[in-house]
Amino acid sequence: MIKVILDDNQELNYDSLILAVGSHSFIPPIKGVESAELFTLKTIEDAEKLKARIDELKTKEKPKAVVIGAGFIGLEVAFALAKNNINVSVIEVAPYILPVMLDEDFARIVKEKIESDKLRIFCSEKVSSIEKNLVITDKSKYEFDLLVLATGVRANSDIAKNAGLEVNKGIVVNEFMQTSDKNIYACGDCIEINNIVLNKKTPSQLATTALRTGKIAGYNAVSNEKKSLKGVLNTAVTKIMGLTIASTGLTEFSATKNNIEFVKATISSKTREDYATKKNELIAKLIINKEKRIIGSQIIGDDEVVPMIDLLALAIKSGLSADELVMMEHAYSPLTSPVRSQISILAELCLKKLGVKKK
Repeated sequence: MIKVILDDNQELNYDSLILAVGSHSFIPPIKGVESAELFTLKTIEDAEKLKARIDELKTKEKPKAVVIGAGFIGLEVAFALAKNNINVSVIEVAPYILPVMLDEDFARIVKEKIESDKLRIFCSEKVSSIEKNLVITDKSKYEFDLLVLATGVRANSDIAKNAGLEVNKGIVVNEFMQTSDKNIYACGDCIEINNIVLNKKTPSQLATTALRTGKIAGYNAVSNEKKSLKGVLNTAVTKIMGLTIASTGLTEFSATKNNIEFVKATISSKTREDYATKKNELIAKLIINKEKRIIGSQIIGDDEVVPMIDLLALAIKSGLSADELVMMEHAYSPLTSPVRSQISILAELCLKKLGVKKK
């Protein structure tokens, strides 16, 4: 038996131990950030504090807010603030919004659709300091009555590091959620897990990853028969101003960064046939490698994009080829879907490009 020592010196013996210690909001080392009155959004308590401040600002004429970070949390918060009649400036150090989810072409589409008089987004700007009610960047200055930091999260890995476990950007685990000590398991936001496409360890601080890794860690900690999770794709979705944005696998940027040869196809279509009375716009991208394997996708539209991105995530995880997607069977009715699946069309376009590229 091995033991855990609590802060009151109580000792707990264990055969198996699970570390499910989560993550914390990352506060970047910005000059003046320590003394600034700011909000993050990680817990219910954080949300309650932010809501209380929003209620206070309802009595103020033309209140201003600054959100630092244009990931999906930052943009969701910015939209909520704008809905509460607050003028919002979003500042992002990357060249475009949602840089983990999207490539620049799709990020540009989203930015054009969600910006308004109440919500302005400024990319390629680095915050240099925060003064009283003023955010100073390398390009401009922004006054605020409310400041939100949406600059990501970091794994709570100190306890693992102090225990001598292997830690990188998170606690390193294998497919069984075992750490470098086979009797200690870890799950959720605190871990670093295998990326299926890259076959490299990566953080995956998503609720769906926490759910799956938690189930596996719990089962394996008490069972001789091990269950496994081969890895993740960081499939994600967000909804901003009625626009649903989803992605899975690699972006063009991440594929290039990892020296993966690929082709991509993009289409703009409707979710139903042209003669259907109710139809929505959909913009989608598919990325395949030179072996015709699906490695990533991005979709913008209405809620129809969610089952599409889920299907593509399953296709990647199952190792399906673009040829198989071209000939995939799907349900059709003019009232519900187009006769040709957008996924099939994308796959066929990718294969044509790949054929041209090989010639």
